[in-house]
Amino acid sequence: ISTMPPLLWALVLTASRSGMIGMGAITALVWVKSRHKLPLVAVVVAAVWLSLPYLNDNLSDRYLSIVSSHTKNSQTAADRFDGWQINFRVAMRRPLFGYGLGMSREANWHFGALDLPAHNLYLEALQELGIPGLILFLTVITSIVTGLRRAARTLSRATSPPPLLCRLVPALQVLIGMNILFSFASYGLSMYDWYLMAGLTEVIDRLLAPAVAAADVTHATPLPVVTAWRPLPSRS
Repeated sequence: ISTMPPLLWALVLTASRSGMIGMGAITALVWVKSRHKLPLVAVVVAAVWLSLPYLNDNLSDRYLSIVSSHTKNSQTAADRFDGWQINFRVAMRRPLFGYGLGMSREANWHFGALDLPAHNLYLEALQELGIPGLILFLTVITSIVTGLRRAARTLSRATSPPPLLCRLVPALQVLIGMNILFSFASYGLSMYDWYLMAGLTEVIDRLLAPAVAAADVTHATPLPVVTAWRPLPSRS
């Protein structure tokens, strides 16, 4: 915790609007998960209020360009949206199979006059893997979200849940929520982030499988006992 203030200030000094949006997503998700919502809001408001006087004009203008078009840095934000349109047009030249993994920058150079990979993970997946690959990638993300939600539900019902998993599952939920939003402004299909989270989710699911089975047995409704049919004795 003691390292967070200098790390957050270093993030501010990078002037990365995408980074600040990601930080905002993390803060919002932590607030949703937190049991101390009011103190957390007070800390965030105090941190923002104390840091504002130390921002120079360029940093202030750059961060204001996230929500305002009347700033000198608003043009760079508009360029990002123009780039997405070019990325989409390039992707539609090969919508079924894409250009191949890791070929986003190459495709943009030849067909979009941009020497950059798509700064949008979903457009990058569309360019490199085509529509079927994008659907598969979104399915993987959905399975991670579903698996973590199932794990959180299992932990909440367990009588003595593992402390490590009680901390790991909410942390992964916050991380994947941030990545889903941050991926609209970043690339990295070939990076390890999503695949690490998918692997951790699968491991957590297997570790919790005995607890799920035990809960199913405990809450199972006993079947009614049916006695064997016997004919009544005949009256003579």
